[in-house]
Amino acid sequence: MIARADETVLLMFDLVNTIDCPDVPRICRLEPTLFYSYGDAEVFQSMPLTREIINEMEPLVARLSATDPEGRSLHYYAEFAVPEAGYTLRYPVEGTIELFATSNFISIELPPEKAVEPSDKVHNFFWGYGPDKVRRGLDQGGRYIIAPPAIDVAKGGRIALLDPVNERIIIYNPSEESYGSAPLPFYYNLNADLAFDADGQLVVCDWAGEYVEGTPPIPYCYRLHPDGSVEAAAPVYVKFPSKITKALKVLDQFDYRLVAPFNSQGDGNSRGSQRQKETWDLPYRFVEGEQGFDMYTARFADIRGDVAFEVHSASGIGGLVDFEKTPQGYLMIFGGSEQIRAVWIDPSGVTLKDVTLQRGKYTEISLYGQVAIAQDGSLYVLGSTERGIEIHFVEAP
Repeated sequence: MIARADETVLLMFDLVNTIDCPDVPRICRLEPTLFYSYGDAEVFQSMPLTREIINEMEPLVARLSATDPEGRSLHYYAEFAVPEAGYTLRYPVEGTIELFATSNFISIELPPEKAVEPSDKVHNFFWGYGPDKVRRGLDQGGRYIIAPPAIDVAKGGRIALLDPVNERIIIYNPSEESYGSAPLPFYYNLNADLAFDADGQLVVCDWAGEYVEGTPPIPYCYRLHPDGSVEAAAPVYVKFPSKITKALKVLDQFDYRLVAPFNSQGDGNSRGSQRQKETWDLPYRFVEGEQGFDMYTARFADIRGDVAFEVHSASGIGGLVDFEKTPQGYLMIFGGSEQIRAVWIDPSGVTLKDVTLQRGKYTEISLYGQVAIAQDGSLYVLGSTERGIEIHFVEAP
Protein backbone atom coordinates (compact mmCIF):
# COMPACT_ATOMS: atom_id res chain seq x y z
CA MET A 1 0.00 0.00 0.00
CA ILE A 2 1.25 3.47 -0.92
CA ALA A 3 -0.02 6.58 0.84
CA ARG A 4 0.67 10.26 1.31
CA ALA A 5 2.02 11.05 4.73
CA ASP A 6 -1.05 13.16 5.61
CA GLU A 7 -3.69 10.66 4.42
CA THR A 8 -6.05 8.45 6.37
CA VAL A 9 -5.95 4.90 5.03
CA LEU A 10 -8.86 2.50 4.83
CA LEU A 11 -7.93 -1.09 5.68
CA MET A 12 -10.40 -3.72 4.47
CA PHE A 13 -10.44 -7.46 5.15
CA ASP A 14 -12.75 -9.87 3.35
CA LEU A 15 -13.33 -12.82 5.65
CA VAL A 16 -16.12 -15.37 5.82
CA ASN A 17 -16.58 -17.21 9.13
CA THR A 18 -17.87 -20.76 8.57
CA ILE A 19 -16.91 -22.31 11.92
CA ASP A 20 -19.88 -24.00 13.58
CA CYS A 21 -20.15 -24.05 17.38
CA PRO A 22 -20.77 -27.59 18.67
CA ASP A 23 -23.03 -26.60 21.58
CA VAL A 24 -25.33 -24.10 19.89
CA PRO A 25 -27.00 -24.24 16.46
CA ARG A 26 -25.20 -21.21 15.00
CA ILE A 27 -21.94 -19.99 13.52
CA CYS A 28 -19.39 -19.21 16.22
CA ARG A 29 -18.79 -15.59 17.12
CA LEU A 30 -15.87 -13.96 15.29
CA GLU A 31 -13.66 -11.48 17.14
CA PRO A 32 -11.51 -9.60 14.59
CA THR A 33 -8.75 -7.35 15.97
CA LEU A 34 -6.23 -5.08 14.29
CA PHE A 35 -2.82 -4.58 15.89
CA TYR A 36 -0.91 -1.56 14.64
CA SER A 37 2.16 0.53 15.30
CA TYR A 38 4.28 3.18 13.61
CA GLY A 39 7.91 3.13 12.58
CA ASP A 40 10.13 0.75 14.54
CA ALA A 41 7.96 0.76 17.65
CA GLU A 42 7.65 -2.77 19.02
CA VAL A 43 4.58 -2.07 21.15
CA PHE A 44 1.36 -2.52 19.19
CA GLN A 45 -1.98 -0.89 19.90
CA SER A 46 -5.16 -2.80 19.17
CA MET A 47 -8.62 -1.95 17.91
CA PRO A 48 -11.61 -4.03 16.85
CA LEU A 49 -12.37 -4.40 13.17
CA THR A 50 -15.96 -3.58 12.33
CA ARG A 51 -18.16 -4.46 9.37
CA GLU A 52 -19.26 -1.72 7.00
CA ILE A 53 -21.08 -1.75 3.68
CA ILE A 54 -18.57 -0.47 1.13
CA ASN A 55 -19.14 -0.68 -2.60
CA GLU A 56 -21.96 -3.22 -2.06
CA MET A 57 -19.67 -5.44 0.02
CA GLU A 58 -19.46 -5.84 3.80
CA PRO A 59 -15.78 -6.12 4.72
CA LEU A 60 -14.14 -5.76 8.11
CA VAL A 61 -12.59 -2.29 8.19
CA ALA A 62 -10.43 0.11 10.12
CA ARG A 63 -9.35 3.68 9.40
CA LEU A 64 -5.98 4.92 10.56
CA SER A 65 -3.54 7.73 9.84
CA ALA A 66 -0.84 6.76 7.38
CA THR A 67 1.81 8.23 9.69
CA ASP A 68 2.06 9.26 13.33
CA PRO A 69 2.91 12.83 14.45
CA GLU A 70 6.63 12.01 14.05
CA GLY A 71 6.07 11.03 10.41
CA ARG A 72 6.64 7.30 10.91
CA SER A 73 4.70 4.92 8.64
CA LEU A 74 1.98 2.53 9.74
CA HIS A 75 2.52 -1.21 9.97
CA TYR A 76 -0.02 -3.74 11.17
CA TYR A 77 -1.30 -7.28 11.43
CA ALA A 78 -4.74 -8.71 12.17
CA GLU A 79 -6.04 -11.60 14.23
CA PHE A 80 -9.38 -13.27 13.60
CA ALA A 81 -10.30 -15.22 16.72
CA VAL A 82 -13.17 -17.64 17.33
CA PRO A 83 -12.91 -18.14 21.13
CA GLU A 84 -15.74 -20.68 21.32
CA ALA A 85 -13.84 -22.96 18.95
CA GLY A 86 -10.37 -22.16 20.31
CA TYR A 87 -9.29 -20.95 16.87
CA THR A 88 -7.23 -17.89 15.81
CA LEU A 89 -6.09 -16.91 12.33
CA ARG A 90 -3.28 -14.37 11.99
CA TYR A 91 -2.72 -12.25 8.89
CA PRO A 92 0.01 -12.22 7.85
CA VAL A 93 1.18 -15.48 9.41
CA GLU A 94 4.55 -13.91 10.27
CA GLY A 95 5.63 -10.27 10.50
CA THR A 96 3.51 -7.26 9.59
CA ILE A 97 2.14 -5.47 6.56
CA GLU A 98 4.22 -2.35 5.99
CA LEU A 99 2.53 0.77 4.64
CA PHE A 100 4.79 3.06 2.64
CA ALA A 101 3.87 6.65 3.43
CA THR A 102 5.90 9.64 2.29
CA SER A 103 5.59 13.40 1.87
CA ASN A 104 7.76 13.10 -1.26
CA PHE A 105 4.78 12.48 -3.57
CA ILE A 106 5.13 13.49 -7.23
CA SER A 107 2.06 13.88 -9.46
CA ILE A 108 2.28 12.93 -13.14
CA GLU A 109 -0.44 13.66 -15.69
CA LEU A 110 -0.11 11.26 -18.61
CA PRO A 111 -1.42 12.43 -21.99
CA PRO A 112 -3.56 10.07 -24.07
CA GLU A 113 -1.74 7.05 -25.41
CA LYS A 114 0.20 7.69 -28.60
CA ALA A 115 -0.44 5.86 -31.84
CA VAL A 116 1.35 2.54 -32.20
CA GLU A 117 4.85 2.98 -33.60
CA PRO A 118 7.52 0.54 -34.78
CA SER A 119 10.07 -0.72 -32.28
CA ASP A 120 13.78 -0.05 -32.77
CA LYS A 121 14.37 -3.71 -33.61
CA VAL A 122 12.43 -6.98 -33.79
CA HIS A 123 13.90 -10.41 -33.03
CA ASN A 124 11.86 -13.06 -34.83
CA PHE A 125 11.44 -16.71 -33.87
CA PHE A 126 9.29 -18.26 -36.58
CA TRP A 127 7.20 -21.40 -36.16
CA GLY A 128 9.13 -24.48 -37.16
CA TYR A 129 11.97 -26.79 -36.17
CA GLY A 130 15.54 -25.83 -35.38
CA PRO A 131 17.60 -23.90 -32.81
CA ASP A 132 16.17 -20.54 -33.93
CA LYS A 133 12.56 -21.72 -34.35
CA VAL A 134 9.74 -22.30 -31.88
CA ARG A 135 6.69 -24.53 -31.89
CA ARG A 136 3.08 -24.09 -30.88
CA GLY A 137 0.51 -26.57 -29.61
CA LEU A 138 -2.83 -26.83 -27.86
CA ASP A 139 -3.49 -27.48 -24.20
CA GLN A 140 -5.23 -30.72 -23.22
CA GLY A 141 -8.64 -29.09 -23.47
CA GLY A 142 -7.87 -27.60 -26.87
CA ARG A 143 -8.73 -24.12 -25.65
CA TYR A 144 -5.37 -22.32 -25.61
CA ILE A 145 -2.54 -22.11 -28.10
CA ILE A 146 0.62 -22.96 -26.17
CA ALA A 147 3.78 -21.20 -27.30
CA PRO A 148 6.62 -19.22 -25.67
CA PRO A 149 4.97 -17.25 -22.83
CA ALA A 150 7.90 -15.46 -21.16
CA ILE A 151 11.27 -13.80 -21.73
CA ASP A 152 14.08 -12.19 -19.77
CA VAL A 153 17.35 -10.49 -20.66
CA ALA A 154 20.73 -10.86 -18.97
CA LYS A 155 23.26 -8.11 -18.23
CA GLY A 156 25.24 -8.86 -21.39
CA GLY A 157 22.18 -8.84 -23.65
CA ARG A 158 21.46 -12.57 -23.83
CA ILE A 159 17.73 -13.29 -24.18
CA ALA A 160 16.07 -16.28 -22.53
CA LEU A 161 12.84 -17.44 -24.20
CA LEU A 162 10.68 -20.13 -22.62
CA ASP A 163 9.80 -22.66 -25.36
CA PRO A 164 7.44 -25.16 -23.64
CA VAL A 165 6.31 -27.23 -26.64
CA ASN A 166 9.96 -28.08 -27.31
CA GLU A 167 10.48 -28.54 -23.54
CA ARG A 168 13.41 -26.14 -23.51
CA ILE A 169 14.61 -22.61 -22.87
CA ILE A 170 16.22 -20.87 -25.84
CA ILE A 171 19.24 -18.70 -25.02
CA TYR A 172 19.76 -16.18 -27.83
CA ASN A 173 22.78 -13.88 -28.01
CA PRO A 174 21.96 -11.00 -30.41
CA SER A 175 25.54 -9.72 -30.56
CA GLU A 176 26.81 -13.11 -31.80
CA GLU A 177 23.59 -14.23 -33.54
CA SER A 178 24.00 -17.52 -31.67
CA TYR A 179 21.38 -19.88 -30.24
CA GLY A 180 21.75 -22.21 -27.27
CA SER A 181 19.22 -24.04 -25.15
CA ALA A 182 18.58 -25.63 -21.78
CA PRO A 183 16.07 -28.41 -21.05
CA LEU A 184 12.91 -27.33 -19.24
CA PRO A 185 13.09 -29.09 -15.85
CA PHE A 186 9.33 -29.58 -15.44
CA TYR A 187 6.16 -30.36 -17.37
CA TYR A 188 4.66 -27.08 -18.54
CA ASN A 189 1.08 -26.53 -17.42
CA LEU A 190 0.17 -23.08 -18.75
CA ASN A 191 1.87 -21.03 -16.03
CA ALA A 192 5.61 -20.44 -15.77
CA ASP A 193 8.20 -17.67 -15.80
CA LEU A 194 11.96 -17.20 -15.88
CA ALA A 195 14.54 -14.60 -14.88
CA PHE A 196 18.26 -13.90 -14.92
CA ASP A 197 19.93 -12.76 -11.71
CA ALA A 198 22.48 -9.92 -11.61
CA ASP A 199 25.29 -12.36 -12.45
CA GLY A 200 23.49 -13.87 -15.44
CA GLN A 201 22.42 -17.13 -13.81
CA LEU A 202 19.01 -18.30 -14.98
CA VAL A 203 16.09 -19.31 -12.79
CA VAL A 204 12.90 -20.84 -14.21
CA CYS A 205 9.73 -21.24 -12.15
CA ASP A 206 6.76 -23.59 -12.54
CA TRP A 207 3.81 -21.66 -11.12
CA ALA A 208 1.36 -24.51 -11.79
CA GLY A 209 3.40 -26.50 -9.30
CA GLU A 210 3.90 -30.07 -8.22
CA TYR A 211 1.15 -32.04 -6.52
CA VAL A 212 1.84 -33.30 -3.03
CA GLU A 213 -0.63 -35.73 -1.46
CA GLY A 214 -3.16 -33.94 0.69
CA THR A 215 -2.13 -30.42 -0.35
CA PRO A 216 -2.70 -28.07 -3.28
CA PRO A 217 0.06 -28.00 -5.91
CA ILE A 218 3.21 -26.20 -4.75
CA PRO A 219 5.08 -23.89 -7.18
CA TYR A 220 8.74 -24.73 -7.77
CA CYS A 221 11.74 -22.72 -8.93
CA TYR A 222 14.92 -24.14 -10.46
CA ARG A 223 18.38 -22.55 -10.59
CA LEU A 224 20.26 -23.61 -13.71
CA HIS A 225 23.98 -24.04 -14.33
CA PRO A 226 25.40 -22.38 -17.48
CA ASP A 227 25.20 -25.76 -19.23
CA GLY A 228 21.45 -25.94 -18.48
CA SER A 229 21.58 -28.59 -15.76
CA VAL A 230 19.71 -27.96 -12.51
CA GLU A 231 21.88 -26.59 -9.71
CA ALA A 232 19.10 -26.39 -7.11
CA ALA A 233 15.31 -26.73 -6.90
CA ALA A 234 13.08 -25.19 -4.26
CA PRO A 235 9.36 -25.10 -3.51
CA VAL A 236 7.92 -21.59 -3.33
CA TYR A 237 5.39 -21.13 -0.55
CA VAL A 238 3.23 -18.41 -2.05
CA LYS A 239 -0.49 -18.29 -2.64
CA PHE A 240 -0.55 -16.36 -5.94
CA PRO A 241 2.93 -16.21 -7.51
CA SER A 242 3.43 -13.45 -10.04
CA LYS A 243 6.61 -11.62 -11.02
CA ILE A 244 10.22 -12.57 -10.29
CA THR A 245 12.38 -9.63 -9.24
CA LYS A 246 15.97 -9.02 -10.34
CA ALA A 247 17.03 -10.30 -6.90
CA LEU A 248 15.15 -13.55 -7.69
CA LYS A 249 12.44 -12.92 -5.11
CA VAL A 250 8.89 -14.01 -5.97
CA LEU A 251 6.02 -11.58 -5.52
CA ASP A 252 2.95 -13.08 -3.85
CA GLN A 253 -0.15 -11.22 -5.07
CA PHE A 254 -2.01 -12.42 -1.99
CA ASP A 255 -0.30 -9.81 0.19
CA TYR A 256 2.08 -8.07 -2.28
CA ARG A 257 5.17 -9.20 -0.38
CA LEU A 258 8.26 -11.04 -1.53
CA VAL A 259 9.42 -14.58 -0.85
CA ALA A 260 13.00 -15.78 -1.39
CA PRO A 261 13.03 -19.37 -2.75
CA PHE A 262 16.85 -19.51 -2.50
CA ASN A 263 19.33 -18.27 0.08
CA SER A 264 22.56 -16.36 -0.63
CA GLN A 265 24.41 -19.65 -1.20
CA GLY A 266 21.92 -20.70 -3.87
CA ASP A 267 20.27 -23.42 -1.78
CA GLY A 268 16.51 -23.70 -1.33
CA ASN A 269 15.03 -21.89 1.66
CA SER A 270 12.86 -23.80 4.12
CA ARG A 271 9.16 -23.10 4.53
CA GLY A 272 9.91 -21.42 7.85
CA SER A 273 12.45 -19.10 6.22
CA GLN A 274 10.03 -18.24 3.42
CA ARG A 275 7.42 -17.19 5.96
CA GLN A 276 9.69 -14.25 6.75
CA LYS A 277 8.40 -12.32 3.77
CA GLU A 278 10.03 -9.11 2.62
CA THR A 279 8.65 -5.72 1.68
CA TRP A 280 8.38 -5.12 -2.07
CA ASP A 281 10.82 -2.27 -2.86
CA LEU A 282 9.04 -1.07 -6.02
CA PRO A 283 5.31 -1.53 -5.44
CA TYR A 284 2.60 -0.24 -7.76
CA ARG A 285 -1.17 -0.48 -7.81
CA PHE A 286 -4.34 1.37 -8.75
CA VAL A 287 -5.69 3.80 -6.19
CA GLU A 288 -8.52 2.15 -4.28
CA GLY A 289 -11.22 3.91 -2.29
CA GLU A 290 -14.69 3.21 -1.00
CA GLN A 291 -16.02 3.14 -4.57
CA GLY A 292 -13.47 0.55 -5.68
CA PHE A 293 -10.44 0.90 -7.91
CA ASP A 294 -9.82 4.15 -9.77
CA MET A 295 -8.74 2.91 -13.21
CA TYR A 296 -7.52 6.39 -14.12
CA THR A 297 -5.05 6.77 -11.25
CA ALA A 298 -2.20 4.54 -10.11
CA ARG A 299 0.60 4.89 -7.60
CA PHE A 300 4.18 3.73 -7.97
CA ALA A 301 6.80 3.85 -5.22
CA ASP A 302 10.51 3.45 -4.69
CA ILE A 303 10.68 2.62 -1.01
CA ARG A 304 14.47 2.74 -0.79
CA GLY A 305 14.43 6.09 -2.58
CA ASP A 306 11.61 7.42 -0.34
CA VAL A 307 9.60 8.68 -3.31
CA ALA A 308 6.18 7.93 -4.75
CA PHE A 309 4.50 8.88 -8.02
CA GLU A 310 0.76 9.34 -8.50
CA VAL A 311 0.03 8.86 -12.19
CA HIS A 312 -3.26 10.02 -13.67
CA SER A 313 -4.60 9.86 -17.21
CA ALA A 314 -7.98 11.24 -18.25
CA SER A 315 -8.18 8.59 -20.98
CA GLY A 316 -7.47 5.69 -18.63
CA ILE A 317 -4.24 3.93 -17.81
CA GLY A 318 -4.80 0.34 -18.90
CA GLY A 319 -3.34 -2.61 -17.03
CA LEU A 320 -0.31 -2.22 -14.78
CA VAL A 321 2.43 -4.49 -16.12
CA ASP A 322 5.71 -3.42 -14.49
CA PHE A 323 7.67 -0.70 -12.74
CA GLU A 324 11.46 -0.77 -12.49
CA LYS A 325 14.30 1.49 -11.53
CA THR A 326 16.61 2.33 -14.45
CA PRO A 327 19.78 4.40 -14.89
CA GLN A 328 17.58 7.20 -16.29
CA GLY A 329 15.15 7.10 -13.33
CA TYR A 330 12.19 4.74 -13.69
CA LEU A 331 10.24 2.82 -16.32
CA MET A 332 6.47 2.37 -16.04
CA ILE A 333 4.80 -0.20 -18.31
CA PHE A 334 1.07 -0.33 -19.06
CA GLY A 335 -0.77 -3.01 -21.00
CA GLY A 336 -3.70 -2.92 -23.39
CA SER A 337 -5.42 -5.73 -25.27
CA GLU A 338 -2.80 -5.87 -28.06
CA GLN A 339 -0.33 -3.16 -27.19
CA ILE A 340 2.16 -2.06 -24.56
CA ARG A 341 2.83 1.50 -23.42
CA ALA A 342 6.23 2.27 -21.90
CA VAL A 343 6.96 5.56 -20.14
CA TRP A 344 10.47 6.42 -18.95
CA ILE A 345 10.66 9.18 -16.34
CA ASP A 346 13.55 10.86 -14.54
CA PRO A 347 13.71 10.87 -10.70
CA SER A 348 11.67 14.08 -10.58
CA GLY A 349 8.83 12.60 -12.64
CA VAL A 350 9.63 14.33 -15.96
CA THR A 351 8.79 12.14 -18.96
CA LEU A 352 11.87 11.20 -20.98
CA LYS A 353 10.26 8.86 -23.50
CA ASP A 354 6.72 7.61 -24.13
CA VAL A 355 6.13 4.85 -26.69
CA THR A 356 3.26 2.54 -27.63
CA LEU A 357 4.12 -0.79 -29.22
CA GLN A 358 1.98 -3.30 -31.08
CA ARG A 359 2.10 -6.63 -29.31
CA GLY A 360 0.29 -9.48 -31.00
CA LYS A 361 -1.46 -12.03 -28.80
CA TYR A 362 -1.94 -14.93 -31.18
CA THR A 363 -0.89 -17.26 -28.33
CA GLU A 364 -1.09 -17.21 -24.55
CA ILE A 365 1.54 -14.91 -23.01
CA SER A 366 2.37 -14.40 -19.34
CA LEU A 367 1.36 -11.04 -17.86
CA TYR A 368 4.65 -10.60 -16.03
CA GLY A 369 6.84 -12.57 -18.43
CA GLN A 370 5.84 -10.50 -21.48
CA VAL A 371 8.37 -7.74 -20.79
CA ALA A 372 12.03 -7.64 -19.81
CA ILE A 373 14.06 -4.60 -18.81
CA ALA A 374 17.79 -4.55 -19.57
CA GLN A 375 20.43 -3.19 -17.23
CA ASP A 376 20.68 0.01 -19.30
CA GLY A 377 16.91 0.59 -19.09
CA SER A 378 16.07 -0.67 -22.58
CA LEU A 379 12.85 -2.63 -23.03
CA TYR A 380 12.06 -6.01 -24.61
CA VAL A 381 8.42 -6.92 -25.31
CA LEU A 382 7.18 -10.41 -26.20
CA GLY A 383 4.42 -10.83 -28.75
CA SER A 384 3.03 -13.53 -31.05
CA THR A 385 1.51 -13.60 -34.52
CA GLU A 386 0.47 -16.23 -37.06
CA ARG A 387 4.09 -16.17 -38.30
CA GLY A 388 5.71 -16.83 -34.94
CA ILE A 389 7.13 -15.10 -31.90
CA GLU A 390 8.33 -11.50 -31.97
CA ILE A 391 10.54 -9.80 -29.39
CA HIS A 392 10.37 -6.02 -29.82
CA PHE A 393 13.31 -3.96 -28.60
CA VAL A 394 13.11 -0.28 -27.60
CA GLU A 395 16.27 1.55 -26.64
CA ALA A 396 16.30 3.49 -23.39
CA PRO A 397 16.33 7.30 -23.67
